[in-house]
Amino acid sequence: MRQKPAHAVNENVFDQKYIHEQRKLMIGVYSALRLLRSMFARHPNVKAANIEIPEWLEKGLIWTY
Repeated sequence: MRQKPAHAVNENVFDQKYIHEQRKLMIGVYSALRLLRSMFARHPNVKAANIEIPEWLEKGLIWTY
């Protein structure tokens, strides 16, 4: 997605669609990482039973705007 624009000489253009695309991408990444963390924390062979997960992290209470 970035290769062609990264190597071309163009006028700077501001477009809100990039902000929305980045936000959508970051929400997807956050969801995937949260799922992986949750899976590893609950795996029976992992010694994570003694680690206490903060409620805000367990519930995914991350501030967004």
